Amino acid sequence: MGIYHTHFFEVRTLSDGDIRYIRNILLGMPDEIDTLYFPLVVFPSRTMVCFKAIKKLDSIEICNDNLVLI
Repeated sequence: MGIYHTHFFEVRTLSDGDIRYIRNILLGMPDEIDTLYFPLVVFPSRTMVCFKAIKKLDSIEICNDNLVLI
């Protein structure tokens, strides 16, 4: 489960605002949901970079994740 969004000008990293948004979403989820995915669609190349957010004890870890489209 997760939310995708787009970046233009080939920006393939999360902004500070993206990171705050991801943290707030995951912290607002029930305890049973501890992982969310945030694919980033990059334009104009139309490539995708996927990030995974994991809720741990007192923190949120956000890292790159491999995305396989089937």
